[in-house]
Amino acid sequence: MKRKMNRKLIGLLALVMGAAACSNEMGAPDMVPAADQTEILTALDESGFFEEDFGIGDVAQDFQVSGISGGLSFALTGSASAAAQMDTVEAARLWGRRRGRPVRRVRAIERLAEDTVAVMIDVAFDGEFKLDITKDGQLNPTSKPLQEVLMQRAVLARRSERDSSGRRWQLVGLSPQQFVMTDAEKRTVALTNVIVKVNGEIVLEVTNPDELLRVNDRIPLLHRGDSVEVIAQVENTTGTGNIPPTFVYLHLLHADPTSRIWRRVLMQERDGQFVKSWIVRHTGRNRIAVDAIDSQTFNTQTDDDYRANIWAIPYRIE
Repeated sequence: MKRKMNRKLIGLLALVMGAAACSNEMGAPDMVPAADQTEILTALDESGFFEEDFGIGDVAQDFQVSGISGGLSFALTGSASAAAQMDTVEAARLWGRRRGRPVRRVRAIERLAEDTVAVMIDVAFDGEFKLDITKDGQLNPTSKPLQEVLMQRAVLARRSERDSSGRRWQLVGLSPQQFVMTDAEKRTVALTNVIVKVNGEIVLEVTNPDELLRVNDRIPLLHRGDSVEVIAQVENTTGTGNIPPTFVYLHLLHADPTSRIWRRVLMQERDGQFVKSWIVRHTGRNRIAVDAIDSQTFNTQTDDDYRANIWAIPYRIE
């Protein structure tokens, strides 16, 4: 499934990128004063919702989080795959991403009203997908190309009075992050729906990653000890015939019972959906990253067959 950026975003990004080369953070001329731009971008950076990467940043094993009890079993989710298995693919023994520094980074600010601005974020990566599908008991990962674009939107409002930190601009709305393949022809894996349940109750359903979520009442508010269930639906039109066609993972920062550390867990397929539960262990704010990967990615060592779609859902924990 191909996902298109809206025309307004494309036009705004074109305006900004036409004025500079690879890395830009600016608003269009005569739109937002420079001092306000600095404060707006600082508010994004300090929010915890706009980091440009997530999860384990290198080759690592997958771990499992038990659902209701919330403990970590520290067990591999699967053994290595091999071409001899024909169309049956297993999750790689070890895998990870190295996105590296962005090759393009744009955060374009547009004034919507006298006291309201929108920020359009577009970050492109030219990195590597690393994996080890050998069965030799050694860490000897291979690499395949990874070209992805991160897109996100935000809305900020200016207070009538400065807050205790001396700032006027306040984040009031943001979209989930979405990572898509840079090449539109490779966007054959698409998340279509993500539901977040807290203690059995639906607190958020996302069907469009461009949707703006109000910070005060749409972003999930969690508490330590909450049981969180994430349910995802995926469409995969890659057409390899693999079984399964897609692997879906959760990237979690606040699920480890001992420390705030990223954990990557495999979601289970159930009735056409991918499901996983975890227990909130620490306070903080970040994103639950739902990561859908075409299974052919794990079936070869160096082929250019990495296909993925990621939605990163913001949340707060008190």
